[in-house]
Amino acid sequence: MPHERRANTTTMADPSRRPTLEDVAREAGVSRALVSIVIRGAPGSSEQTRARVLAVAERLGYRPDTRARLLARTSARLLGVTYQVGALHHADLLGPIYEAAEKTGYELILSGRTRAHDERKALHTLLGYRCDAILLLGAALPEADLARVAAILPIVLVGRRMVRHIDVVDVIRTDERAGMAFAVDHLAGLGHQRIAHIDGGAGEIAADRRRGYRWAMAAAGLRSEALIVAGGDTGEDGLRAATTLLASQPRPTAVVCFNDECAWGVLRGLAMAGLAAPDDISVVGYDGSPLARLAPRELTTVHQDVESLARLSVERAVARLGGAAWTEDAVVRPLALVTGETTAPAVDFVTRRSSYS
Repeated sequence: MPHERRANTTTMADPSRRPTLEDVAREAGVSRALVSIVIRGAPGSSEQTRARVLAVAERLGYRPDTRARLLARTSARLLGVTYQVGALHHADLLGPIYEAAEKTGYELILSGRTRAHDERKALHTLLGYRCDAILLLGAALPEADLARVAAILPIVLVGRRMVRHIDVVDVIRTDERAGMAFAVDHLAGLGHQRIAHIDGGAGEIAADRRRGYRWAMAAAGLRSEALIVAGGDTGEDGLRAATTLLASQPRPTAVVCFNDECAWGVLRGLAMAGLAAPDDISVVGYDGSPLARLAPRELTTVHQDVESLARLSVERAVARLGGAAWTEDAVVRPLALVTGETTAPAVDFVTRRSSYS
């Protein structure tokens, strides 16, 4: 065991300087090596000494230099995660990703994407931290760029498919066709035929959901009624799309939105036009985010299996680090459509059904 020294009550000469291990050792009267053992939680010190060292560290305001510690490791045991700041679905994923990473002995470093800090910058930040692998939530970078990063370290795309380079980039995504089938089948079962889709823009996930919507409408015998309205992934996008939706002739009686945020924007647009869901138009969201459960009107939405998405993403990253490789996506089926207060039978469907009775 590293030896203890006689306590020295000398305080730091410059209170503005960041405290070091040496400062804690001097104040506690022990060696620097013993302080390091205590701070790391490693065996090798008595409970009395441990308590004294931690008390001194707290009093001096000592905090471990995480970056220096990571650089000293052969493996940082770090998983990096890029995500869109403000995206509710990404926020839902982060909690389960933390839990899955902890079970495998990895820590997370997050790097958010904003207008000022785009995806390339977010990725560069994580590379600078020497992460062992990186999970990209909703990535939009070109496939060739992603493949170049994958040549350096394992990367896992969460939510987006890859057309090429599937041998070097792992993909964990949702079965968007199944999700759209949940939504369209629910509305068709309520008698809706003019079912529109407000899309999510130019991304790969939006493209998958557009394809899923077209497939689901065709499967329901409603191919000729399909209508795709340009939208996006925010409430503002949904608000703007509502104007286009309401101007369509004939006007749709139901709409499936790219996500829950877009759907809430549509609800706001309806209210501004003096209309409401489901009385005038039934509205379905996607993702099953906490927003869907908020008052004043609970949203009908396709509920994602975020726990499975998170667990598989971490498992793929760790397995790739161990030398495993796949050439197929891991596809997670959405859990279900959760019925809220924004969908109801089509008015003409109620009339038709009454006439048969």
